[in-house]
Amino acid sequence: METVVRDVSERLLAGADSRVTANCIYVLLGLVGPPRLWHGTKALVESLVRRHNVSLRIPPAMYVFVSDRLEAVARSHGRRGFEDPDSARLVLELMSSNSGFLRAIVELSAFFERYVSPEMPLNATWHPVLSDYFGVDNRAGLRIVAESATAREVYVASMKRHLSSEYTGFNRFAAEDWLALKPFVDRRGKFVDIGSGPGSSSLEVASALEMEGAIVLLDRVDPFRADGYGRIVDYGRVPTETIEHHVARRRIRDLQGELKVVQLYGVDIGAPIARGVWQIVQDASFVLVANVLPYVPVRRRWRAIFTALLAASAAGGVVRFHTDADLPLGGLVRSLTIRKAHGRATVLGGFTEFRRHR
Repeated sequence: METVVRDVSERLLAGADSRVTANCIYVLLGLVGPPRLWHGTKALVESLVRRHNVSLRIPPAMYVFVSDRLEAVARSHGRRGFEDPDSARLVLELMSSNSGFLRAIVELSAFFERYVSPEMPLNATWHPVLSDYFGVDNRAGLRIVAESATAREVYVASMKRHLSSEYTGFNRFAAEDWLALKPFVDRRGKFVDIGSGPGSSSLEVASALEMEGAIVLLDRVDPFRADGYGRIVDYGRVPTETIEHHVARRRIRDLQGELKVVQLYGVDIGAPIARGVWQIVQDASFVLVANVLPYVPVRRRWRAIFTALLAASAAGGVVRFHTDADLPLGGLVRSLTIRKAHGRATVLGGFTEFRRHR
């Protein structure tokens, strides 16, 4: 594997056309190997299935779901936007002690696998609308769900309506070095954010780069519809808290100022792009693909990479592929920044960081 990575990296660094570059990026960013599970994960899941006589198919990503919570408990901290250790411990305890709750989590994991990501684990066990419905916080609510079959029906149905790819919000990429990228991006050009969510991070990045052109928000779902993201947080605050939609909208309007924003929701980057949409996104001076590839099915991931490369202007357009290091799945490399010029696509500044593994 090290030889493959070295050879592909050298080919990419040498510069190539967009198609060859897409092949190289797919190897480094798009290929996802088996996850590294926390010690004892597999044995725990198998014992729970036997103990509660669960006949439902167990999605492979559910092992990662359990692993994440074992790690959170063992290390006494969770990932950004993730359950805190006490909530993670409660979920594990309820899965262990209550067969109805375990089946609910298996059902939600299967739903997540089919409709959100074929590889990523179920990324939430609670939603703010459930707090409103039950009148309690997530921990008390999960106990109610475990104890009542009627409550479980409400819980599963509501979670299915509100599950989405991940948390989104403000200060998501505040720690990234946008200043180093600034000299290479034509700030008068168009900025296309693929997987933008509501546009909070898009506008923050645009501000850091001092962009003056249009900001194009492209996402598979409308983040503000009733069954959209629903989980907007501020990553600059510890602990993170969910921000109500009307508050998020106001903050986004403040960030927008005089900038022109174009919303393209309902667009799947892994599928063929409609001509009308393509006319809007093409010739961008900057394209950001952040925390998107792990949610695109493997068979369509190359198309997503190639489309992002094509969207960037051939006259110096920059494409940044990025996957947070704390997402449980992802490629071999966390971030790559590509610049297109003179018929070539070359790496700008090299690889930022090889991914950490447990």
